[in-house]
Amino acid sequence: MSVADEALPADAVIVARLRQRDEAMFAALIDAWSPGLLRAARAFVADEHAAQDVVQETWLGVLRGIATFEGRSSVRTWVYRILAAVAWPSRPRPTGGRPPSGSREKQTGGRPASVTAWFWWSRCWSTPRCRWC
Repeated sequence: MSVADEALPADAVIVARLRQRDEAMFAALIDAWSPGLLRAARAFVADEHAAQDVVQETWLGVLRGIATFEGRSSVRTWVYRILAAVAWPSRPRPTGGRPPSGSREKQTGGRPASVTAWFWWSRCWSTPRCRWC
């Protein structure tokens, strides 16, 4: 927890104020958490501008989803989860490589037949975007 986090009110207060569209509360969260969000976004995307876009989309996701926030995690954890959901489809994908020779991609329209082969072939798991995005 940073010094900026200590100045923030409890999660219940944050949620209530965001649901009331309190701009001062939203600005305080942006000031406190955006540097950390930007560092996390850099782990997902290839360049600084893309990382900044991910953070901006994350904050929009917070505004869109605050009405349905259930409190099963801290607000901070929830915001970082939104960031991951926004950034995951934007991440750079490795290029090149071939699927394992044991897969049956010719029989399945060019896609590997097994989950393991699919993971190797696509280099990622397919995940849906979160409901806040």
